[in-house]
Amino acid sequence: TEVAMSNDYFSYVTNLGINKIEAAYNAGKTINLIEMAIGDSNGAYVEPDASFTSLVNEFSRVALNDASTDGHLIHVISYIKPTAETAEQTLREYGIYDDEGDMI
Repeated sequence: TEVAMSNDYFSYVTNLGINKIEAAYNAGKTINLIEMAIGDSNGAYVEPDASFTSLVNEFSRVALNDASTDGHLIHVISYIKPTAETAEQTLREYGIYDDEGDMI
């Protein structure tokens, strides 16, 4: 069986994330990014949308190893080690969450 795969990987900042980033910037504050959620979109491709507030089908959440800013750029580095929970899953979606539980 041949599986067609796209090489177009991208991400969005959610509408809520944009609002929180703007509010934090205007107040001279920061947003604490603390977790990455991963999911499988219930086994089908789902077009990312800025209105999303959660993943379609989250199967795991892990603490971020590193999240920092460099000027206006946001860098997020997270390493996910396979576990019994994730080893047989197909990763189709992810979300970065702040310390208030909001998907950015």
